[in-house]
Amino acid sequence: MLRKIDAMRSEYGANYGVRCRDCCNFERMGRYDKTYRKCIAYGDSCSEATDWNANFEGCGLFNKPFDAEKRRPLVEVLKSRSRGRDFEIDEGQIRL
Repeated sequence: MLRKIDAMRSEYGANYGVRCRDCCNFERMGRYDKTYRKCIAYGDSCSEATDWNANFEGCGLFNKPFDAEKRRPLVEVLKSRSRGRDFEIDEGQIRL
């Protein structure tokens, strides 16, 4: 899978010169006496896989509030894409 910020830029475009930490979609949350950083638009899987770097340069959604009622977080979209087969299995081949 692509690096998280590369996936965001691929999906929403780039916005160089700004940092994710200054975006309205960047969220700091505390759990278990630790602070976690997440991008609302990327999604939260309650694991390190969706932890976000505050110093990433922004994507095309910079300071455009992410509407979770109209859109799915990108991590969910990427999961569903990776489940699809991009190749056909020829007759006689063994599927592993």
